[in-house]
Amino acid sequence: MKNFADQFKLHDKYQVEMKFTYPAAPDSKVNEYSVDTYFFLPTNLGINGETYRKEEFFSDLHEYIRLKTPSVPINGMTGPGSPLEKLEQTFPDMTAKKPDSVSLYSARLKLFCSIMRSAMRDQEMLIENSLEHPGADSLVQSFIDETESILKYYRALYPKLCVQTIPEDVRELFRHADEYLSIAINKYLYKLYYSIRKKEQFSEFCKRIVTHAEQEIEYRKAHNYPSIPDPDGDNEELIYREGTLKKAMASILFLRKETRRDGVLLEHILFSFAAGIAMAFATIMAFITQKYIVQDISLVLFITLVVAYMGKDRIKELLKLYFSRRMHRFIHDYKTRILGENGEKVGFCRESFNFLKESDVPREVTEIRHKAYLSDLENGCFGEQVILARKQVVVNSQAFHDLIRGYQAEGLVDIMRFNFSRFLRHMDNPVKKLFIPDFKGGITSIDAKRVYHVNIVVRYGMKGLSDSYVKFRIVLSRNGIKRINIFPTVTRDSGK
Repeated sequence: MKNFADQFKLHDKYQVEMKFTYPAAPDSKVNEYSVDTYFFLPTNLGINGETYRKEEFFSDLHEYIRLKTPSVPINGMTGPGSPLEKLEQTFPDMTAKKPDSVSLYSARLKLFCSIMRSAMRDQEMLIENSLEHPGADSLVQSFIDETESILKYYRALYPKLCVQTIPEDVRELFRHADEYLSIAINKYLYKLYYSIRKKEQFSEFCKRIVTHAEQEIEYRKAHNYPSIPDPDGDNEELIYREGTLKKAMASILFLRKETRRDGVLLEHILFSFAAGIAMAFATIMAFITQKYIVQDISLVLFITLVVAYMGKDRIKELLKLYFSRRMHRFIHDYKTRILGENGEKVGFCRESFNFLKESDVPREVTEIRHKAYLSDLENGCFGEQVILARKQVVVNSQAFHDLIRGYQAEGLVDIMRFNFSRFLRHMDNPVKKLFIPDFKGGITSIDAKRVYHVNIVVRYGMKGLSDSYVKFRIVLSRNGIKRINIFPTVTRDSGK
C-alpha cells in the first residue's frame, strides 16, 4: 500500500480513523489481504480481558466498506470519455424515457461528484508538496482554471434537462449536486489559499481564489441554496448540508454488508466433543462404582454419582474454554460478506479480537513497538495489556468489472473508526498543579497536562508480497485524544 502511514488520522476528540485499500488485481481471480492491529495499553487504564469484552470492542469499532473512487486527474473531467461526457450521454435516453435511464443518470452524476472531489483533493495535495519546485505556479493556475471550467461546463448542462419528458426529481438531483460541487470547490480553494498565502509569488493567485470563492457564495445565494456561511451565526445549516450531500453523492460507492458469527459449525462440533468426553467420564465412574465397589443402591453409590456428575460438568466447561482459546488460531469471531448493488459477491472479510500475552506477540511487532525503559517503569512488574484485532479480506477481482457503471473499479476501501471513550474511564484529572520558583524570591503554581500513551502497531499484508508495518501512538487524556504520533513505515519479508 502506498503512503501506508498517511492512512491514519484523528477523526474527532474520541475517534481515530484508519483507512486501508485492497486493490483488485485484474490478472488474479482472488486477492487476499490481512491486517493485524496490536494495541499496547498501559495497565493503569484498567483495560483487560475481564473488563473489556469482544462485544465492547466491536461496538467501539465502526466500519465502512466502499469501492475505491476511480482515479481521474482534474484536467480529465471534461473531454472525450470523461466523467462529464458520460453524464451528458445519459440525457437523450431520459428524454426518450428509456428503461433504467434515470438510474444510470443518477449513478453517473454521483460518480462525477465523487471523482471531482477526489481529483481536487489530490491536486491540492500535489500543490502543497510542490510549492518549492519551479512548476508550482503552473499547478496553481491549472487548479483554478480547471475548477472554473468544469463548473461552467456542468452548469451549462442544466437547460438540457428542462424538458417535459424528464421528471422533476432528475433536475432536483442535479441542483443538489450543483450545491455540493460549489461547497467542495470552495473547501479546496480555501485549503489552497492557506498553503500559498505567505509566498509573494502567489499573491495574484490568492486574489483569484478569493474572487472565485466569493462568486460561489453569491451563486448559492442566487439559486436559493441554504449552504451560505454566516460570520456571525453558528453555520449549522452549512455543515449539515455539506455532510448530507457528501454522503448522498458517495453512496454510489458504498457496498452492502452481511455479518454473522464465524466458525459456528466448528464451535458446535468441538463443544459436542467436550460434552461427549465429560459424559464418558461420568458413565465410566458410574460403571466402575456399580461393578467393583457397590452391588446395590446405597449412599456410597449416590455420592459417587453426584461426584461423577460434578466432574462431568467441570470437564465439559474446562474443555469448552480450552477449545474456545485454541479456536482463535484457526477461526475468527465474525465473517462479513461484501455485496454489490445487485447482490454480486465482491468478497468477504473475517475479524477477530482477543488479548495476548506479551510473550505471544511476534518478534517483528515487538521490535517495531520498541518499548522504552520509561514505559517499563510506568507499567511496573505487570507489563502491558496487548489486544490483537485480526482482519482477513478476500477480494473477488472478477466481480469488479461492472460494479461502477462505465468505470473499472480498482479495489475496496475499508474505513475503520475506533472510539477510545471506554479507555478514559480510569484516567486521572487531565490537569495537575505544579509548583516552581518564580525567580523573584517566591513560589508559583503552573498547570501541567497529564497524558497516557496507547501504542498501536499495524501489520498490512498481501499474499505473496512483503508485509508493511506502521506504529502510531495515541496520546490521550481524560478529555479525549490530544494527538496522534505516526512513525515511519517498515517493510519486511512476510516469509510466505
